Amino acid sequence: MLIKLTPEQISRNWKQIKFCIAGSLPPLAEYSEAGMLEIHKKLLKDTMQCWVLLNNKEEIQAVATTVISSDIGTEVHNLLIYSLYAISYKINDDDWSQGLVHLKEYAEKVGCKKIIAYSNIPRIIDLVLNVLNGRVEYQLISLGV
Repeated sequence: MLIKLTPEQISRNWKQIKFCIAGSLPPLAEYSEAGMLEIHKKLLKDTMQCWVLLNNKEEIQAVATTVISSDIGTEVHNLLIYSLYAISYKINDDDWSQGLVHLKEYAEKVGCKKIIAYSNIPRIIDLVLNVLNGRVEYQLISLGV
């Protein structure tokens, strides 16, 4: 079961949440205390969202953050999975699938067209392709300056 945390739950558990976010930052982000403080502020204002995936014993299996991302040119809104940290390696495909259904419902409710994410983790890519009926497209290109 996927649950969206309240600002109070985020504040109460910030140390663990921060650890999970820091361990799964997207490829365009760099870790810094100032950056983590900004993420914390955004989570408390609900401009970013924090989710936990629970198993049937109500134990936390994964922590995710999302943000509504707008295309600069067209202003199309998508729900970006900003970070995803699996606490347990025993998350079954049904739990992932049910969590995604919940995220899709949320994304539709807030006016998003798609759910998008970055990942280089083979298990997640396989899950998207073979269980969730998603697509893995494009390559991220980055050049240092």
